[in-house]
Amino acid sequence: MLAFYADDSADEKRQKVFVVAGFVGDTRDWFEVERLWNTRLKRDGLDYFRASEHNSLTGQFLKLVTAYGPSKARTIATELISDLKTIIKSHQLYAFCFMGPMAIYQEVRAREFGENCLRKDPYIEGHEQIIYNVAKSAGKAGVKQPIAFVFDEHSKASQLTAGWADLKSRLPATSPWIGSASVMDDKTCAPIQVADLIANVAKRAFEKMLGGAEFEMNEWRERVAWAGYWNEEYLTALVDTSIDFHTSPVPIPRRSIEEL
Repeated sequence: MLAFYADDSADEKRQKVFVVAGFVGDTRDWFEVERLWNTRLKRDGLDYFRASEHNSLTGQFLKLVTAYGPSKARTIATELISDLKTIIKSHQLYAFCFMGPMAIYQEVRAREFGENCLRKDPYIEGHEQIIYNVAKSAGKAGVKQPIAFVFDEHSKASQLTAGWADLKSRLPATSPWIGSASVMDDKTCAPIQVADLIANVAKRAFEKMLGGAEFEMNEWRERVAWAGYWNEEYLTALVDTSIDFHTSPVPIPRRSIEEL
């Protein structure tokens, strides 16, 4: 059975970029990754991993600061994340990364009909984008079974899973690969922590790209199956398509997986 674990990341005020990312893999690989991941965390006395806490040496990583001081704590944290990355790369997990620039999103949303089609917070739209691309990739690769999708547990995740049947109805070509949807607490679910790590990597790469640099995730080149982002043209087309979907007097012709 295949499972995709996803998490989101954004700048502190959610004004620059919103990212959804995660890994898809067989549940047998996920089982082994979870075992190794938790064992490695316990070696340093940590209960869970969050990239934001690693970066700022807060939360769980404050234990290391208290025990060893900031400099030694940073060394331990750096060694830890290197080992966690090795665990991921030593298993058949493949990353999907979606990045949304907030300025462009809000600009298109402010146009006519924009508020009718795009929510103020792009959480749902961003997750639907990555769900679609995971399912499309599976279909085109000849995968036979549906994929289980698992998201970090909070209020917006509940909105996402509540609209699962509607989402599948709007994505008929890829719906055979959109399996179950569930939410889990990232503090107790290691695969969500794995997704958090790659979401933070993608967010940093995209922030640099917005600053004029090339988008670069070379460290993960062999593991990134798909990475994409919204631009003005795509968001405008997304609004137009949504309007057509809800106002067309005749059903919009469905496309097959081969036509996507």
